[in-house]
Amino acid sequence: THSVTFAEYCLPRLERFLIKALDRYDPKGAGYPRYQSAAESLNPGAFKENVASVDLISLLTHEIECMEGLTLAKTEYELDTPTLAQERARFTENLLYTYWDRATLSFKDRLSNGEPLDRQTYEHILPWLCDSIPDLYKKPPVQAPLPPESSPALAHFLAMECYRKAGLGRTVSGFHSRKYDSSDPL
Repeated sequence: THSVTFAEYCLPRLERFLIKALDRYDPKGAGYPRYQSAAESLNPGAFKENVASVDLISLLTHEIECMEGLTLAKTEYELDTPTLAQERARFTENLLYTYWDRATLSFKDRLSNGEPLDRQTYEHILPWLCDSIPDLYKKPPVQAPLPPESSPALAHFLAMECYRKAGLGRTVSGFHSRKYDSSDPL
């Protein structure tokens, strides 16, 4: 009898989940994913129906990169490489050439017509999670916003991980520390 390993069990399921997420958030495959509702947004207070947010495209890009990394560790499993590799390349290109605002040297959300949305939230550092984003884009704007204290623990974790990946972990102070609350949505 063949024993199924963790990777053999999980990788196909993770891949199907990721492909469904791509179909849900970027149904036309244009590389401008959008949340469907405020409830599923990382920052529900900043949700706007006609906005392609930096955080969603960054999180999806990072998830694809992580999935690719997992499959490297398990060579017997092959991803639906064309789908995921094409999405990662399209998302990375859009982050660098559409979401990047040269005037402010920061990533900006985009309206459905492609215009940048003039707001700066902590989610705009999430492209720093992506290995496909060159280090020269991983510099904080003059005032890098941090998640509000009332934000879920996940927001604080993501912000700290962004600064760590950008090599700025020791230079950032002011992250809110608070007691863990088991009802806090991670």
